Amino acid sequence: MLTVIFNALHYHRNRTFLVIVIVVVISCYGITKLWITIGVSAFFSDSDATAQAFETLARHYGDSSTVGLIIAPESGDVFDRETLQAISQFTEEAHQIPYGQRIYSLTNYKFIYDQNDELQIESLLSDSDNLEDAALVQVRDRYLVDTLVIDKLFSSNGHVTLAYVQLSMPQNNPLAIDEVYHAITEMKDRYSQRYPSIRFLRIGNVIIERAVAESTARDLRLSIPLSAMLMTVLAFLLLRSAYAVGLTLLVVFLSSLIAFGLKGYFNGEISPLTAMAPMVIMTLAVADCVHLLVSYLKLLGDGWNRQTALEESLRLNSKAISLTSLTSVIGFLCFNFSPSPVVRDMGNVIALGVLAAWLLALFFLPAVVMSLPEKTRKASPLLTSAMPKLAVWVINNHRFILLSSLLLVPLMLIGLPKNSINEVLIEMFDESFAVRSNANFFNAELNGIQRIYFDLPARGQGGINDVDYLTTLDQFAAWLKTQTIVRGVDGYHDLIKRMNRILHQDNPAYYRIPDDRDLSAQYLLLYEMSADSSHLVDHKHSRTRMVVYIDLTSSNALLQLNDDASTWLKQNAPDYMQTSGVSRDILFAVTAKKNSESMYFGTLFALCLISFVITFSIGNVKLGGISLLTNLVPVLVAYSIWGLIHARIGLSVAMVAAFCMGLVVDDTIHFITKFQDGLKARKGNVEAALHLAFAHSGNGILVTSILFVCGISMMLMSHYVPNTHMGILVAITISLAVVFDLLVLPALLYRFYRPARSDVVLSDKLDQAELGRPKEQRHINQTGHMSQTSKVVANGMNNDD
Repeated sequence: MLTVIFNALHYHRNRTFLVIVIVVVISCYGITKLWITIGVSAFFSDSDATAQAFETLARHYGDSSTVGLIIAPESGDVFDRETLQAISQFTEEAHQIPYGQRIYSLTNYKFIYDQNDELQIESLLSDSDNLEDAALVQVRDRYLVDTLVIDKLFSSNGHVTLAYVQLSMPQNNPLAIDEVYHAITEMKDRYSQRYPSIRFLRIGNVIIERAVAESTARDLRLSIPLSAMLMTVLAFLLLRSAYAVGLTLLVVFLSSLIAFGLKGYFNGEISPLTAMAPMVIMTLAVADCVHLLVSYLKLLGDGWNRQTALEESLRLNSKAISLTSLTSVIGFLCFNFSPSPVVRDMGNVIALGVLAAWLLALFFLPAVVMSLPEKTRKASPLLTSAMPKLAVWVINNHRFILLSSLLLVPLMLIGLPKNSINEVLIEMFDESFAVRSNANFFNAELNGIQRIYFDLPARGQGGINDVDYLTTLDQFAAWLKTQTIVRGVDGYHDLIKRMNRILHQDNPAYYRIPDDRDLSAQYLLLYEMSADSSHLVDHKHSRTRMVVYIDLTSSNALLQLNDDASTWLKQNAPDYMQTSGVSRDILFAVTAKKNSESMYFGTLFALCLISFVITFSIGNVKLGGISLLTNLVPVLVAYSIWGLIHARIGLSVAMVAAFCMGLVVDDTIHFITKFQDGLKARKGNVEAALHLAFAHSGNGILVTSILFVCGISMMLMSHYVPNTHMGILVAITISLAVVFDLLVLPALLYRFYRPARSDVVLSDKLDQAELGRPKEQRHINQTGHMSQTSKVVANGMNNDD
């Protein structure tokens, strides 16, 4: 079959090239449809219940999107005149920020107080320039005891204040975030020049979402090009052939182009995770080409004719390349078990790239090789000479290798239980992003950077003023304040208690829920005549929103608090008040947990399916079982090492197992198929079969693994922390896999397949290129022609493959 395909490509090279050109042109048009996503919404599925609850919250109380400035004067007093002037100017000019709805600042905060038995709701600092020094001191003292504003608009010590805009972001305008980002950046730069003694720091979820796009762009500009350059240099040093490197790069480039071009026709959104897909496609495409070209170059170095060397390389590698491509596709398609769209998207793009690389390596690359001028091969790939020696060492020391593995692997798994799911939105960016340091500063000075919103229904329209409802709200808030990670709580009950106290001559004894529903309704009416309550109360007065301010914490702790809060409501609140908290932080925590759980299942499913495919393809249950063991152990040990060095499993780390499965299986399949071919060709001679496997796959395994590790390690250059973590764990996994494939796997094969008595003298001087072939096939003259007997035997072996 392979001979027929090769001859067809050889005699119809122009048609092959024409088909590839047409596919590339179509893909180039698809590339024009790609765009970098701006926003964290891409991480969440529209069908996710938590995401739907978050959207429902926005419909009731408005969008929770914000952008603003942290204002930190060098004087350490936000009530000094210069700082108040800056705050006032921002409050006036913030109306220019696109999609702004409400502005919150120290100078427009509505202070509630009683004056001559009349309720007053007004800003005490709206005209701070005209306040006398004594009056300004009095106002400052009043603000510093107002629990509704302390740690929400300014720090309790008065050193830092916050001025921000609540936004109403459009749903289908990807440029909206850019518009807001540029507007706040321009204001920040202008105020920094105008007030050099005041620090202005951008804050808000819009800044965070803009950082997602920025991290993607950085990786596309830096990490991926550096990875390509490094892999090119290493490939040249290892293969010692500019000719082979050039062909490999061509296949790599076309594979990524086709994958992303096809993506453009279906969904042009590029997320930070999808931006890493070219790096993965690159390594997989290189693997296909390297295995094919290493055998080809070695045979050329042994004096084979170009055509027969290429035919032989195809015979030796096409089955393994096809199997590894299939198993890699299975592994990456299992990303579709993830609830996160960006994870599914990444897996599908890589799967497309793997298919493209397979087609190009087996059908396009041979045609290109035969179309180029013939080169004389003077040197074999760099590590070729080491393979026979390694084969002899492994065979002679197989007991030591197996015993060491049996003792070391259990010890190396002790870190597995230390891993825990954790995803913190702000920690997805490293310290090079100002948004990370600004968020940490905010968390330290104000009321906690994370949030949970509880949408608490009442009994019908106007039901929020029922005494029982308000009492339950008050009790729920009191319970929340006792939780370790809670920094503050803001709810409708606070407003009613404040109004009740103020309208009773500021008597502290009346800082409580009124006993009369009508009185609470009057308080709300009085407040709404002078201020906006829509951030706490819906327009039907049938539900209220409670805001819980959370210290920067792990996703596990956040989810635990949310579960405990839901449990408290079930035990202490009426049925109509039952709810669960939502926020962007909860969304990320839930997605990380679901992603981890689904990827565990997806990985198990992929492993079982891959093992079945390998066993079915090679037709040997014993070899299938050995491949399963050598594929699974490196992944488990890698996660154990991760548990010892970091122990936090986030959105990207959770999918590394499925991610690596296709990569790890690649080397195992190449070695086992070569071993199986050797057993058939040498009538069960295990030593000769292992020598053949090392000769025709060992160098390729080592070269591709080095390229894998070095290429993926360029993820360490990423400023997007999930990509960095993925790069580290993948590099660890592949490094362990190559050790297992070149030491443990051959030792196992020798242990289970060795005869009672060897009839071969072990030597690293054997001609490994010949060991796998019958004598009739060795007699090929320098013109590339075989005897009639040789052709018959060769065709018979090809048909067996």
